[in-house]
Amino acid sequence: DESDAGDILEVIVAEMIDTSLVKQPTVGDFMTSPVLSAKPTMTEKHVEDLFIRYDVRSLPVVDDDNNVIGLVTYKEVAAAKQRLWNKEQKRIRQEAKLAADIAAGKNVTKHHDKN
Repeated sequence: DESDAGDILEVIVAEMIDTSLVKQPTVGDFMTSPVLSAKPTMTEKHVEDLFIRYDVRSLPVVDDDNNVIGLVTYKEVAAAKQRLWNKEQKRIRQEAKLAADIAAGKNVTKHHDKN
């Protein structure tokens, strides 16, 4: 009935007020300090080592004055490594094909791929 609904609503409102007054954790309660960061001159291997050693998935990138200039993520580094690996595999396949063509006596001219 309606009087029960009013009582229930009153209890719910009282609980909401009580829980809103409880101190909520802030970022400062669980942040990493001092700040681990990367420099734009670091290699992907160095940044990957930081990700693994400190179990983080992203790092702010800072300049020489420690101003944040970007963010690098584990996913971005993994993608960059994959692109480099793919490029190296393509180069190896091209060199193998060229060697096979030369061995087969084909007239070939070597050209450099821009990619």
